[in-house]
Amino acid sequence: MTLLADMTAYLHDASDSLKEEASRLSTELLFPGILTGEIIEKSFRKALRNGAWRLLSSLEKELILISRRWRIFRSSFITSVLKRILMEIELQSFKGKAIFFGALVLISKGMRSLKNIAQDYILFLGSSYLNSPSFMRLLG
Repeated sequence: MTLLADMTAYLHDASDSLKEEASRLSTELLFPGILTGEIIEKSFRKALRNGAWRLLSSLEKELILISRRWRIFRSSFITSVLKRILMEIELQSFKGKAIFFGALVLISKGMRSLKNIAQDYILFLGSSYLNSPSFMRLLG
């Protein structure tokens, strides 16, 4: 089971569509624009540092190792697969979890677009959600 599935498994208040929407929006927020080999290289080093590398499947590891040498990715399919893998790596860090939960809190309040909202505010909402006791965690 992936980390994203583990994280969303204990969120009983949110529906599956809210979790998918929060995952999509947080991926767009963390990895906007075009993926490059430099971004992949940074995520590779981050995965090695925080232990996310051992949680990836062998196919995902091979894809990261091969793609970090490319300069730019033009295929939308490869880009979407790489962004999903990079999101799993990012969710191992506190910042990634905070952005995911901040997006989930905002979506549960009725915000469907996070483009006009600052990333710092989403990070603040997510970190306050994660730092609150589990019996006080409410989405919305």
